[in-house]
Amino acid sequence: MLADFTKKVSADYGVLQEASGVAVRGLFLIDPEGTVEAIQINNLPIGRNVDEVVRLLDAFQENKKNGVVCPIGWSKGKEAIKPAEAAAWFEKHAK
Repeated sequence: MLADFTKKVSADYGVLQEASGVAVRGLFLIDPEGTVEAIQINNLPIGRNVDEVVRLLDAFQENKKNGVVCPIGWSKGKEAIKPAEAAAWFEKHAK
């Protein structure tokens, strides 16, 4: 998290409303290599969910560490999908 007093970062990331000079709520998860992994932009009346941000960070880290895919509803400690075993995973979890 950062404060953007000059509004340069807000402008660079496309969340600055030019007419009012106010930035909407932007969340950008950027990996150590500088790749933007996730973007969430909410209008002013809607806040962000810290639990969801942590879940996303956990999922990106799990993917980088183990090469797995984290399915819908995944959270740390739950089973992820090994790409070579995806068909079996979906068969097991289809309900």
